[in-house]
Amino acid sequence: MNTLARLARKPVAEALLAGSLSLLLALVSIRFWNADLSVPFEYHWDALFNLSYVKGLLEHGTPFVNPDLGAPFHSQTLEFPQVAPFEQAMLRSLGLFVDDAAAVMNLYWLATFPMASISAWWAMRALGLDGRIAIIGGVLFSLLPYHFWRGESHVFLSSYWMIPFAAYMIGRLLGGHSLGDPRTLFRGPSEKVRTTALTVAFCVLIGIGPSYYATFAAIMLVAASLVTLAGTGRWRVALSGVLGAGLIALTLTVAVSDSIRFRQEHGANPAMTERTLAQTEKYGLSLTQLVLPATNHRLAPLAEVKARFLNQTSLPSEDAQSLGILGVIGLCFLLAAMGGAAISRKKWAKPVESQAGLAIVAIFFVATIGGVSSLIALGLTAQFRGWNRMSVLIGFFALFGFCLLLERLFRWICPRNHGRLIILLISGAVLLVGLYDQTPARWPNQFEHTANAAEYQRDGRFVDQIEDELPADSMVFQLPYLKYPEGYPPPGHMTDYDPMRGYHHSHDLRWSYAGMEGRSADVPACLKDLPMKDLIPAIRAIGFSGLWIDSFGYETPGEFKAVSARASRLTGETPLISEDGRFHFFDLRAVKPGPEFTETIQAALPESADELQDCTALTAAAGSDPKR
Repeated sequence: MNTLARLARKPVAEALLAGSLSLLLALVSIRFWNADLSVPFEYHWDALFNLSYVKGLLEHGTPFVNPDLGAPFHSQTLEFPQVAPFEQAMLRSLGLFVDDAAAVMNLYWLATFPMASISAWWAMRALGLDGRIAIIGGVLFSLLPYHFWRGESHVFLSSYWMIPFAAYMIGRLLGGHSLGDPRTLFRGPSEKVRTTALTVAFCVLIGIGPSYYATFAAIMLVAASLVTLAGTGRWRVALSGVLGAGLIALTLTVAVSDSIRFRQEHGANPAMTERTLAQTEKYGLSLTQLVLPATNHRLAPLAEVKARFLNQTSLPSEDAQSLGILGVIGLCFLLAAMGGAAISRKKWAKPVESQAGLAIVAIFFVATIGGVSSLIALGLTAQFRGWNRMSVLIGFFALFGFCLLLERLFRWICPRNHGRLIILLISGAVLLVGLYDQTPARWPNQFEHTANAAEYQRDGRFVDQIEDELPADSMVFQLPYLKYPEGYPPPGHMTDYDPMRGYHHSHDLRWSYAGMEGRSADVPACLKDLPMKDLIPAIRAIGFSGLWIDSFGYETPGEFKAVSARASRLTGETPLISEDGRFHFFDLRAVKPGPEFTETIQAALPESADELQDCTALTAAAGSDPKR
């Protein structure tokens, strides 16, 4: 016991313990022993989108321009950047050792657990918590329901390791402490140099992380600065917070500079999904979601309470905000501490406790439904609609509050007989309660390893058959059409990004899906309404060698069978059918459009994949085949 205690006093050992415990408990929660690293933990919806980023980065050096998608041109997501520079660097590093995109994404997601745990341990320790108790706080923070509900569908939102650094800076400001002075960075008292250097490093790290978290951090630093200025009048402290927010904003601007430059060169895309004030309020922070248990809680009565709320509310927001029972205890304690400090002269609450409570109130005031976030959407921009995602910042402070309460308990226990043993047992019990409470019995279609593997490998075998038939670099046209990105609502019974399935298993084919909506690369958008008798000659004249039809894109089996039968009749081919019957593939190489028609189609194709879309010429040319 003494050896463990001495070991835990060492910061490196504490960090390693926090990270190791976090990863171990995460592996237990997702039943990792049933998983295959070469199969994505999630194989649906946005996980398919994120996997395309990873695959594109590994194979082409960038996640934003992919020549294997958006055929006959290329896919570009510079208007929809989702992978921040830090995430790109991590994925590249993992790719040096593993060349499988699914394995890299799985390993990346698993790595976010120790990263979140270690950063939270450091921040709680820096804010005054005993390091050994900060280990508990860091592990609990990494195991928030938010982390699992985001999963690989929102894999880059799962990477919230920088949030504790933002929380640390917010805590310092509310405590009346400056974040530093740039003038002391290279000369001055060592403590001020260290503080300033840390602030600069944190702001840069936050700025090159996910844009949502960078935006939240910048806004809350400004908010904390205003609160500090109003409460203490310390304008230098407030100014340091504003400068920190400015550095985050500047770093974020540099990080997305390629996207800004693309829009300047090629013009704004009116077809891109515009966020609205209504969406901001729909996806705002919800107090009820914060304090209710996670959906599908392991205890049936708690699961029933949450289900009843979700069934009756008109504004459920996103279902990933729950703090868990320990977080709710910490939240209540901090709010009580803040209230007690405000109305009583009795110093029963530590300053750090009331300041953490104030931070939670400020965050809620900004992010709640109808809060400051709505004013930002109304007056500045509605692009950042998911303000409920600030729940993870509240989660940090709430668990910090729980650990402050735990620290009080441990100090009371420590002088007693067997105090250290009791503390160790309580620590273990707290982690087990957190694991049980914060990780529901059933996740939303996630971590179903056996089913995922069967589906993933079945799709892979079908694509292998297609690649055996077609020459390398052949283009495959996909039906039905689904716009990209965010193709809501998808046709029939498809889910968004389902057309990515073929790409994820191919090595030398090019796919029509994922041309940016509103840009010339989205050739299928110009052809989607053509009858099959016009479509097949047109896509063959463009250069497509295969036709992929997804039965899930049609309302009824009869509708799909009719489409497949027309394709079979027009191509003279019997379709290649996937094992589950979902996909039909037709070899188009026997289709021979006339040379004049081919020349007309080729001439009607846009010159640049990145220009704004105009379908007039291509649609007209596709209907001009004299053989039809």
